[in-house]
Parts: sequence; structure tokens; C-alpha cells
Amino acid sequence: MYTDGVTEATSADLELYGEERLQTVLNRLSGRQPQEILEGVTADLQLFVKNSPQVDDITMLALKIMQIESRSLTLTSSDENTEEVRTFIDGTLEKIGCSEKIRTQFLIASDEVLSNIFLYSKSNSVTLEIKADGGGISLTFSDDGIPFDPLSIEDPDISLPIEERDPGGLGIFIIKKLMDEVSYEYLDYRNTLIIRKKVSIH
Repeated sequence: MYTDGVTEATSADLELYGEERLQTVLNRLSGRQPQEILEGVTADLQLFVKNSPQVDDITMLALKIMQIESRSLTLTSSDENTEEVRTFIDGTLEKIGCSEKIRTQFLIASDEVLSNIFLYSKSNSVTLEIKADGGGISLTFSDDGIPFDPLSIEDPDISLPIEERDPGGLGIFIIKKLMDEVSYEYLDYRNTLIIRKKVSIH
């Protein structure tokens, strides 16, 4: 979107910048990020007008509509399915456009969540859902096991030697350090844990 100050910008020869030149520049910048498009048009506009005085306001706005991607997997709560889950998570995140570093952080966090579900929840099944939007990526774990809020556990005092620490809590502590947001609720007789990372997806 732009004001008419863009297309009616005037050169020293009193020629208007015009819609045709703007369209040519936009076609050349097709597929770029909004900031790059605005910078590209501005640079071309300045090249066109050179030192001619500006007679009208020049305002531009570029928007990128982000499509929400969502994929899910449901399987029985068994550690025999760990590798299948890892493949699903890593493959989905790679297709979305995540870096190897981000994928590794999600895999480490997921391993911690799933090991607790498989070993202690007594659930029959677990569903994983990956969602990607303009603000980042979230991974939701939902199981029909015993109600348990892992966020209710106090963070361990990692300044103490291992032998002096109280048992438990290290897994969720690691997850909270790796992710930007972690939330839990017991909804419709299911434990629902959501881990989220704020990353830019192109």
C-alpha cells in the first residue's frame, strides 16, 4: 500500500515516477521480506528523483500474510514410539523452515516431556500437534493420563552439588530454559502441555 506521493514523485525533468515503474520494481523484489521491499522501492525512488524537491508525502506499507501450518500425530504412550515422534518433529520443523539449532532445542524439550508421559502418566495415547505462525512455533502434547502439572514443581537449585539437590524437576527446568513459553492445563480429561519458541519463519 502506498500514497500517491510515491507514484507522483517528480524527477528534475518533471517526469512522474508512475505506476509502471513502481510495478517493475515490485516485480523485481517479488518474494523478498516486507522490509527489503520497502527499502528497494525507496532506493529506486531516490535514484529517480535525485535532488528534486519532494512535493508530497511518501508513505508505504508492506504486509506479509503468514499461513498457519499445523500437523499432528497420535500414538500409543510407549517409549517404543520415541523414534517415530522424533522423526515426526524433526521432519515437520525442517519443512517449516526451522534451523538445525531450533530443531535440536525442540527435540531435547520433547524428549523430556515424552519420557515423563511414557513412564509416569499411565496414559493410553498421546497426541502431538505442531503449529507455526508469524509469531513462532508451538508444540502441544496432549495425553489422557493422570492429571499432573509439571509447572507446579519448583526449579531445582542448580548451584548445589548434584548429591545435595532434591530429586525431580530438572527436566521441566531444562524445557523452560530452552523454550520462550511453557504452559499447562487439564482440559477435557487430558493433560495439555504447550511449549513455544518465538522464531521467524520464512
